[in-house]
This record gives sequence, C-alpha cells and structure tokens, in this order.
Amino acid sequence: MIGSRIPRLLFYAVTLGVLGAAVMLTLFFGQYRWLASQLVSASYDEHRTLLEASFERRARAELHAIVDQLPAEFAPLAVVVLHV
Repeated sequence: MIGSRIPRLLFYAVTLGVLGAAVMLTLFFGQYRWLASQLVSASYDEHRTLLEASFERRARAELHAIVDQLPAEFAPLAVVVLHV
C-alpha cells in the first residue's frame, strides 16, 4: 500500500515543480521582453534628441556663417533677424 502512494506523490510533486518552473520562466521572459522594449524606446528617444540638437547646432553655425559673409550695410538687419 505504501509503495503505490510514493509514485503518485512523486508524480504530483514533479508536476507541481514543472508547473512552477513554467510560471517562473514565463514571468522572466515577460520581464525580459518588457525591459528590452523599454531600452529600445529610451535609446531611440535619446538618439532623436541628440540628432535634433546636432541639427540645431549645424543650422545655427550655417546662419552665423551667412551673416559673417553679409556686407557691412546689412549687419544691423542681420542681427535683428538672428535674435528673432
């Protein structure tokens, strides 16, 4: 009688262990996917911000180069346009 109970309890314990492991692995995988998507979106936002700042710097440098090439009689007008 005791011999027939041990395999049944062993089967239940193994089944419970497999189910617990499956739940844990599913949670870990879900966390991994969520964190990976957060890293990608944060990296994209940071890269986008850096690109915008680079564009602004380049555009401002080009405007200053154009202003430096203007004749002297246009200088007051150019300063007003740049500050606006």
